Amino acid sequence: MKEFEEELINIIESVKFKHARKRFQSKLIADINKIIQDRQLYIPADKTDNYYELNDTPYEKLLNKCLLKEYRKTGVKLTHEVEAEDKNIAKRLDLTDRVETAAKKEAFIALKDHKPNFLNKPTCRLINHCKPELGKVSK
Repeated sequence: MKEFEEELINIIESVKFKHARKRFQSKLIADINKIIQDRQLYIPADKTDNYYELNDTPYEKLLNKCLLKEYRKTGVKLTHEVEAEDKNIAKRLDLTDRVETAAKKEAFIALKDHKPNFLNKPTCRLINHCKPELGKVSK
């Protein structure tokens, strides 16, 4: 029995693994390293799986254009007033245990690459995660 155990241990110790990497995996690793080292922003497309590289300045211009098209600039005071009003509505409707406050997250854009004249005049869709849940209830 000991001989069998020793041979089994020898078989296990003699197993060697070959580090084989496919072409796809190598390209994937190279692409990941390029993205990590790159200073460009990668912006997703709206209805396709494409991503586009943009510098900070054009991205900020497009983001501000989309934001100002749908929202107006306000101060912090008005923001606090709206949040207090939302809290009062939630208390009045007994929804405080089910409605969360609006999280303060950054908005971002998705480029509409399916539109005509995309290369000359890019348009974008604003993605804003800060919409409050009480808008659904109060309407």
